[in-house]
Amino acid sequence: MPKVAFYTRISTDEDHQKYSLDAQKDRLEAYCKSQYGDDWTLHKVYRDTESGTHMNRPGLEEMLYDASVKAFDVLLVFRVDRLSRKVRELAQMVDELTKNGVILKSITEPFDTASAAGKMMLQMLGVFAEFEHATIVERTKVGMEKKAKGGDWVGGQVPYGYRLEPGKGLVVNEDEALLVRKVFKMYAFGR
Repeated sequence: MPKVAFYTRISTDEDHQKYSLDAQKDRLEAYCKSQYGDDWTLHKVYRDTESGTHMNRPGLEEMLYDASVKAFDVLLVFRVDRLSRKVRELAQMVDELTKNGVILKSITEPFDTASAAGKMMLQMLGVFAEFEHATIVERTKVGMEKKAKGGDWVGGQVPYGYRLEPGKGLVVNEDEALLVRKVFKMYAFGR
């Protein structure tokens, strides 16, 4: 009876994710039931809510430690980009999992790390994940630059003395602006 661990990750606000942490977990459970029936046990669900471009994630670190002490046999992910969006880090992770006797499976991507072709397929999926991340970053930068050139607010903390209005952008908040003007006058007159 395999001991299965799930790893789930989102990188931003869960409400705007196509596959939230809970949705990923539900899909992983359904996959286990379809593949193993009742002949499996869930060791743990590891969860992270940050970027897959770095390895310093609490859930990932805990999962890798548990793999090193052979706490589970199979690591199941929704997609390999949940583990990492950098091909080098993904390859290192797979080597570590393999060394510890852990089988890595993705429920949406067919690969078998026991064969040379399967390892190549996994590497290619890692390359695509890294490319996808770079493309998203590029598009985001272009979109923010376009908004800024058009005078639109591009995000971050709204400055004191202003408020953000849909369709208008930053608008003076008269209540706060009184204090801002007073501070500037005091500074200008050396007080």
